[in-house]
Amino acid sequence: NLSSREIIRQSNIPMFRLPLLLRRLKVEMSQEINQLQPIAGIQAALVQLQQQGHRLGIVTSNTADNVVAFLRNHQMEGLFDDIQPGVALFGKGRSIRRIARQRQLDPASMVYVGDETRDIEAA
Repeated sequence: NLSSREIIRQSNIPMFRLPLLLRRLKVEMSQEINQLQPIAGIQAALVQLQQQGHRLGIVTSNTADNVVAFLRNHQMEGLFDDIQPGVALFGKGRSIRRIARQRQLDPASMVYVGDETRDIEAA
């Protein structure tokens, strides 16, 4: 199991080309956003967490348009208090700390759910 940095290093893609590649991926994702499906059961789990008084947020390197379109397509728009899109490839940790400071949250009381190795590093 390689980290994102290791995968990039082994791909032999020059670092200066990475931003252009990521931008292209986001554009392609926006073209396919209507076909993407959420993980089975996630909406019910998010609703339950919200009803229990938990504040939910999204920190993503994806675009705001893609995130909002996905949430809207699956009736999950109103579930999130914060959406932080466009986070730098390896900047999620900083964004999470900034949100904690701005919202006066104890980082020890926050739960971060991710879907890739960068998310483990960010947490």
